[in-house]
Amino acid sequence: MRGCSSFGLDNIIYRKSSRIIIEGHLGRELTPDEDVHHIDGDPANNSIENLEVLSHAEHSSTPWQNQKEYERRSKAMSIASRNYWDNLSSEERLERTRKRSEGVTRWWRERHGY
Repeated sequence: MRGCSSFGLDNIIYRKSSRIIIEGHLGRELTPDEDVHHIDGDPANNSIENLEVLSHAEHSSTPWQNQKEYERRSKAMSIASRNYWDNLSSEERLERTRKRSEGVTRWWRERHGY
């Protein structure tokens, strides 16, 4: 599913991050018949308030109007972001790209203890 990230151990076992988060919150592992539903339809939003456990049958029958609303808003944000970027000068683009790169590097180093 688009937006859902997975964690792996030794490149063998992969589990969706939403399952890991909800299992930590509940203090137990989910059964194979349990699915994690993203209430707002945004699979990248793994805040605990946005996650609920449903049986596989319930999850399969969940209406997807929230997903359609998310896709509509996401497309609008993408267009707005592209318009914003297009209106920046080349110097402003370089500065923003440099700052983003520094932030990602700093985050990676902190996470990995460098």
